[in-house]
Amino acid sequence: MPFADKFTALGRGNGFPTCLQKVDVSEYDYWVTLGGTQKGSSASESEKQLSLANAMQIFWNLYGVNGTASTEYTFESNGGVPVSLVVNDANVFSSSVSSDFPAPVDRVCAGLVPNKSARFQNSEEEVLVGGFSGIVADPELIVRMYNGDTSDEDNFVGYGCAALTSVTAEVFRFRALVSLRSYSADPANLDPPLDPYWEYNASYLNISGIPLVVSTFAATDFDLPDSIEAEATSASLSYTFIPDDNNPGPLTIVDLSASFSSLEFYTY
Repeated sequence: MPFADKFTALGRGNGFPTCLQKVDVSEYDYWVTLGGTQKGSSASESEKQLSLANAMQIFWNLYGVNGTASTEYTFESNGGVPVSLVVNDANVFSSSVSSDFPAPVDRVCAGLVPNKSARFQNSEEEVLVGGFSGIVADPELIVRMYNGDTSDEDNFVGYGCAALTSVTAEVFRFRALVSLRSYSADPANLDPPLDPYWEYNASYLNISGIPLVVSTFAATDFDLPDSIEAEATSASLSYTFIPDDNNPGPLTIVDLSASFSSLEFYTY
């Protein structure tokens, strides 16, 4: 567990170095504050206070994100040698990218801190095959959540994360994704509709002690996959096409998975 030096920051009098965006979450299919208040329930004062404490924990002390993205892809055209790649990357944030994240004391000037991401690809084909994205010390990460009109403070339910992190495995027209945030829309309600083959799951989970909406999604617009799954903290998709005299075309084999496990925080 990483350790950080203690420090004092004046901020804006709200626990953060900037004023926070207000978001009306009433129209989202799923929402939960960082204090555990879920859609359909009322927020107690203790839940509001807990949401502030967890928001400050994320903003100031988040160190890393642990997850895994895996992509296996084979494509053979015109009887040639198959183009194959296998990419696995685990715990990217806690092992490599997090070393570039600002230390807590350096997050005082939050507007100067860029978002961090790690994406990997096959160098020859330049095919995006997966990656991790996350936000640390970004002024738009933490929001004030309202169940209704944001101009009415009676609608304030607590603090949340606009988009904490995501883990993606992707190649060609196939994708698997795990996303962590405080509010999410069910893609079944989107217009226009998404890819013809997809699975989606949203769960209210405590991730390393933080209440969040964990959304998992797997999709393709290419062809009916062999399997496609979206579970609580993982998504996967498999597809195989073996050509024959009646079904000509390139040999295509795809196996994708994305999963998330935990958050890591600095201690003092």
